[in-house]
Amino acid sequence: MVCYAIEKCKSQLLSITPSINNTNNLPSELNWSANNPPDENGFQLIVRGKIVSLDVVRSFQNYEAGSITLRNEGAMMVFSPGTYSIVFNIEGFINSNFMLGQRYSANIILEKGHDIRLENIKHVPQRA
Repeated sequence: MVCYAIEKCKSQLLSITPSINNTNNLPSELNWSANNPPDENGFQLIVRGKIVSLDVVRSFQNYEAGSITLRNEGAMMVFSPGTYSIVFNIEGFINSNFMLGQRYSANIILEKGHDIRLENIKHVPQRA
């Protein structure tokens, strides 16, 4: 198997269920983690063999609530403890060729006073 770097990579949050405040701004770009910040244009270079993380969910106020980070709108989507299903898309360029967006689904689980988990990440095949 040959691996390549993904250049000019972006990720977008496409949907969240159940719906919460500010979801009318979707799709919206997800923040890249502060451990691997994007360039000045918001793109990330994912080097071959490197693991890069997205700040899909971050906690605040001792896990009393959570927030989805939306880079374009700047507003936080605050939600109560529970389980949320999201769909997000990752796209970029491989060897200067556009990579068709890869869509994934996952569950965000927020337990008040405990932790935040991202579980059941699955690739969502594109329809022809």
